[in-house]
Amino acid sequence: MKPFSSGTRLRDIIRAIRACKTAAEEHAAVRKECASSLLSFLYLVFKQHEMARDLAPEVERLLQFRDPNIQKKATLCSIRIVKKVPNLAENLVNPVVSLLKEKHHGVLLIAIQLCTDLCNLNEEALEIFRKKCTEVLVKVLKDVVNNPYAPEYDVSGGNKN
Repeated sequence: MKPFSSGTRLRDIIRAIRACKTAAEEHAAVRKECASSLLSFLYLVFKQHEMARDLAPEVERLLQFRDPNIQKKATLCSIRIVKKVPNLAENLVNPVVSLLKEKHHGVLLIAIQLCTDLCNLNEEALEIFRKKCTEVLVKVLKDVVNNPYAPEYDVSGGNKN
């Protein structure tokens, strides 16, 4: 994530806002970009233990955001929070359960990583995930195996054949 790294990002934001037809669309676009910028900033800031603790509630709120891009960034921030402040893991269990029901593959991949990290850090989280998410995870993994190959999610650089 590169917040404010180039003029092209700002031009893209302005272009997106200008493309809106109604005031409601414009408001939604501005809100989305503000949340995205905030998450990019938070992602960089989480190198400090105290800041991770202070900003965790804001990231938890952004995990509930409808936009998959915001959810992905918030989930990445959550992974950093959990690594910096492991005792905050219990606050992230319920949001992760809801993220595991998302349809967007990027959100699912990062949510599964966060789920794994939470299980490694917190025994209570492991029990909650066993009770609430076993069926969901089996279904997600089965869908991944049975669905056709999608090159946009290839991380190894090779093809499936």
